[in-house]
Amino acid sequence: MRSLRLLPFALIVLSLLIAGCVQENNSVQNNYSVQGNNSAQETSISPSESQIKQFLEEKNVTSLANRTVGNSTVVLYENESEMGVYQISIDETGKMSWTQLSWANNSAFTPVSIGSRATGVPFVAVIINNDQMLKKAYKVTVVFRNKDEVTELVNNSKGIIIPDENVRNGNVGWSSVTVFDKDNNVLFKKD
Repeated sequence: MRSLRLLPFALIVLSLLIAGCVQENNSVQNNYSVQGNNSAQETSISPSESQIKQFLEEKNVTSLANRTVGNSTVVLYENESEMGVYQISIDETGKMSWTQLSWANNSAFTPVSIGSRATGVPFVAVIINNDQMLKKAYKVTVVFRNKDEVTELVNNSKGIIIPDENVRNGNVGWSSVTVFDKDNNVLFKKD
């Protein structure tokens, strides 16, 4: 009987672990919710630190990580109910535009949560949920479907954003995410 009660949670976790393309609109695909007030244009620029701070205050979220990706800033966040990223840019008139990709907070069910965006400059957002793993984690390597391999150091940061800067306007998902310790031992791998 207990296993039947856990079945919905297992299905949610399984669906969150399946990578898929997320389009920039107000639909829900693969349990990801995508929202936005506009899509970033090629002439857009990344917002300033003060603009990012004000945006996060308005949205009432705390950043786990932020990084310039292409002509925007990606902010990775987590709260009790959800995890996600905001992709924020400023157009040529000074107007801020943003999209949000969010998913249910699955930190109780998986040691590592993964979100991604395949379009534009693709990126993978990684949240290391397991405190013991975070203490041991040294680097995260993402292999994108175009065979590009990108590695970022963890530096005791729970959230890491890993873009494929070799792609400027493509549709490239990821094929694997691996967390390593200092001795190059695999702590976590998702294909």
